[in-house]
Amino acid sequence: MAPGMREALRAVMLAILALVAPAAAKRPLCQDGRFVQAAPILPGLAPRPSDAVVVKDGELSIESGCAPTPVHEKALRRGGTRVHAKWKTCGTLRDVRFAGTIRDDGDACVRLTYIEAATDCSPPPAETGRAARRTKPNPRTSGTHI
Repeated sequence: MAPGMREALRAVMLAILALVAPAAAKRPLCQDGRFVQAAPILPGLAPRPSDAVVVKDGELSIESGCAPTPVHEKALRRGGTRVHAKWKTCGTLRDVRFAGTIRDDGDACVRLTYIEAATDCSPPPAETGRAARRTKPNPRTSGTHI
């Protein structure tokens, strides 16, 4: 191969790598947070006027009665994070599964849409259309939310 041809091929390869590298970069996960809705997350747990899903330090919990359990998180191509968690027991419920997506809704990573399922759950949980919004940290008290 001629020396000029070798340099041209090297330049083309570097240009291709420069275009591919940003696309292959690891996508960021949404930050930990507390997502509140005005109804219980799971029927059959302690009744409350509002309930929250908390994603913190690699765990997911439901404030009305599901203890923190490991959460599986995956960054999505178009922004946001998919979350999955499961519990053997959660209050009086068995085999509880939670799957949700944290997405942008005007601000970054503020809306959690989800579905959940449990054995021995009456009435059965809704399959679609459940959503909660991220709460903002209370600046007057560190670590709590409003």
